Amino acid sequence: MSRKLSKGWRRVRLGEVVQERPEFITVWDERVYKRITLRLRNQGIALRDEVHGHKLRTKKQRVVRAGDLVVAEIDAKMGGFGIAPPETEGAIVSSHYYLFTVDQAKCDLGYLDACIRKGMLHRQVFAVGSTNYAAIRSRDVLDYRIPLPPMSDQKRIADALRVMDDAIRANEEVLECTRAFKKSLAHELLTRGIPGRHTRFKDSPLGKIPAEWEVKRLGDVAGLSSGGTPARGNPSYWGGKILWVKTGEIDFNIIEDTEEKITQTGLDNSAAKIVPRGAILMALYGQGKTRGKVARLGKPAATNQACAVIEAPEDLDADYLYHYLAANYLRFRALSNDGSQKNLSLVLIRDFPVPIPTKGEQQEIASTLEACVNQTPALECTRESLDATKSRMRDALLAGALGGAA
Repeated sequence: MSRKLSKGWRRVRLGEVVQERPEFITVWDERVYKRITLRLRNQGIALRDEVHGHKLRTKKQRVVRAGDLVVAEIDAKMGGFGIAPPETEGAIVSSHYYLFTVDQAKCDLGYLDACIRKGMLHRQVFAVGSTNYAAIRSRDVLDYRIPLPPMSDQKRIADALRVMDDAIRANEEVLECTRAFKKSLAHELLTRGIPGRHTRFKDSPLGKIPAEWEVKRLGDVAGLSSGGTPARGNPSYWGGKILWVKTGEIDFNIIEDTEEKITQTGLDNSAAKIVPRGAILMALYGQGKTRGKVARLGKPAATNQACAVIEAPEDLDADYLYHYLAANYLRFRALSNDGSQKNLSLVLIRDFPVPIPTKGEQQEIASTLEACVNQTPALECTRESLDATKSRMRDALLAGALGGAA
């Protein structure tokens, strides 16, 4: 049963505030066109790419205008709704997208966007029209209902959420700058050393490096090994207290706990072995972007056979080596993309070149990079907090819409 709306609010058909724009254009082969991505789960619209007209087989397309309500005919059931931002002006979409012009004298774009992101339209997909049909029709969209407060309230809601968006955007810019700075700093420190420390440089397999440095193979400066997996069919091997690392848990992090744990019996009856705290792990293979990632052990643990265990001796700073390996993530992935080789192996990584400064400079480099890395989690936590705050604020501001379409 619907709850009463706040004073001055009305529940209206979407058709009262939007009008469909069904017209098409003909794509020209010699022109370049922007395309968009309509994110699912009501997460808005972003530019996807640009494409030459001659690459498009379907020559009849629709043109997006900034401020349009865009609805995916098929993906509406998964939250394929959004308001087109300014950068999407002039982008093209196929006939599987519906475009609606919003009457901004009646409905503020920021307010409508808030309704969409709260899922008000998404929840009505199954309530209007045939639920057995895989797609929706434009007439269905026009029959959806939204709560419509006075324009002054709409703008107040939109302005408040816009402030949160600005804060989120600023945080993201700082985060991106921090990541870019860390990458640039890592390259400088790991190839040229502490600024002002070196005046003479020499050629090496890594390019110009300080004359005092050496370049050695990873297998010559660190111990390399891998782990194993106890038999899955023996329950006495599993559910113990020994941490057991899989490649999916390696993500440029410090591993303090694992999803699965094994028993001492499982350890004794497999190729797995206990690896000490501080050891470096590298994912030799794994899905997606996993291959080539590294992590550090925060506690002693065992690993499976897909993890390379890299142990630095006393004269090599483990944190320096970790940052060097992390900075070369893409180079390690390139090793495993050579011809038919799809995975990394101990043989492949054994020959990887490593620059060796003095132990003291290694520690200085590691300390500098560690300080930079430590800023990133705090910024990521801030982003998560801002997102959660915006969601709660949106719920509170739209409280007048409780019940019915809300």
